Amino acid sequence: MANFEKRGSTAQKGSLRSMIVILLIVIILGGTVLSNFTNFFKKGESQPNNNPETTSQTTETNNVPSSGDEPVFVKQGELSFLNSSKKEIKKIDIELAANDEKRTQGLMFRSNMGADQGMLFIFDRQGPQAFWMRNTKIPLDIIYIDKDLKIVSISKNTIPFSEESIPSKSPAQYVLEVNAGYTDAYKIGEGDYISYKAL
Repeated sequence: MANFEKRGSTAQKGSLRSMIVILLIVIILGGTVLSNFTNFFKKGESQPNNNPETTSQTTETNNVPSSGDEPVFVKQGELSFLNSSKKEIKKIDIELAANDEKRTQGLMFRSNMGADQGMLFIFDRQGPQAFWMRNTKIPLDIIYIDKDLKIVSISKNTIPFSEESIPSKSPAQYVLEVNAGYTDAYKIGEGDYISYKAL
């Protein structure tokens, strides 16, 4: 009997340990399942609405940066202004707008641009070009350049936020935007040239 009681006590202890271990496993697994279950529903709530009627509105408002998200200049190349004899007049850093998205965005929503900075718009082929100042805060000199990199037209000191069309006098393949007054300051005019290299 003494031996039986001893075995029974050990069995009870072992059984108790097993129950505790099983209970802990259930608690851990339950917590994991509950966490995944909660995350699943949170993800479901944050899914975008695929309704095409709201998609276009969302795309439109995404072009307007929220406060503090103003686009910043990113140096992507260097550009030199050359006179008609191809001697360098001045060199600037440029950001490139070589696809539809970048060309559409342009310099909109920026409060300033460095004195020796500009944005060069590159089109696939030469043709009539016209720009506007919609959502553009800073006055600009807009320089139209043909396929041979010759300046064919300059629109000086454009008016911020104006939606009036600003066309080139002649077909152009490149358009360069710099701060207003830049072309006068460095005596850059029609008949001069540019050269540029992307980084």
